[in-house]
Amino acid sequence: MRAFMKRRLVVFLLVCSGVGPPAAWADEIAVVLSSNLGPYQAALAGVQEGLGRSVPVLYLSNGDISLPAGTRVVVAIGGKAALQIQRKDVAMVYCMAPGMFLPSNDRKAPVVKIYMMPPAPTVMNTLKEIQPNLRTLGILGLSEGWGPFNAQMQQLGGGMGVRVIIDKMEGSDDLPDHLRALRSQINAIWIPPDPRLITSHNFNLIKEFCSSNHIPFYVPTLELVEQGATASVASSFADIGRIAAQAAKDLLAGAVKETQVYPDKPRIAVNMASASECGLKLSPELLQKVEKKIP
Repeated sequence: MRAFMKRRLVVFLLVCSGVGPPAAWADEIAVVLSSNLGPYQAALAGVQEGLGRSVPVLYLSNGDISLPAGTRVVVAIGGKAALQIQRKDVAMVYCMAPGMFLPSNDRKAPVVKIYMMPPAPTVMNTLKEIQPNLRTLGILGLSEGWGPFNAQMQQLGGGMGVRVIIDKMEGSDDLPDHLRALRSQINAIWIPPDPRLITSHNFNLIKEFCSSNHIPFYVPTLELVEQGATASVASSFADIGRIAAQAAKDLLAGAVKETQVYPDKPRIAVNMASASECGLKLSPELLQKVEKKIP
């Protein structure tokens, strides 16, 4: 009897502490990563935290990404991972895939996209808060996928007294000419998380252009602020992973309301040296909202 009561007590304590047998859905969710790069690993950590337990994790670099037999939902981290999911009967959540939009009409199960950044109203309002004298914002782009988002930024800017110039390029070789054409028209530049645009060469070219013309350079990730851009309005990779985890659980429960989900918590980072160089005056109220200040 004493042994029996001891086992009952152990089970009770495990349940109360949240540690216990895996949930029924633990074997029904799998994660596939494009690679083991740091940003993908951060998103994976967010997925695992959001799920609250371990699930199968597969890497494209290992070659075999055959999903476990009981998989009902796959979380794809990275565009390459999303493109490699062959099973059309498995629901999919994909994230960390900027500029990619996968059609769902050829699949038998739902597809949910998690964006890498907050929605356009949040981005536009925050940029205006960072720079109250923002009059004309230049947006550079290469990938077609960011057209709707950029157009929304343009429409929102018009309602805030900010003229937004969308400068769509055919290729990276056009960047110097486009920057020269924008020089006399804008007092800030913002770029979306467009992997075709954000190469090391292009980033340095835009950064040097903004520095020499003393205008802010706004970017979609903290990492780019650490490399010298002025400020970012972004979401952390871990936040994106946590949102993907919730979407996966919602898919299993049949409770999905949105097939396109934006992170709802903007994270502001500012490079103080760059801000000073371009004459950006940051209000005390804004500085209280800045999560990361780079000297």
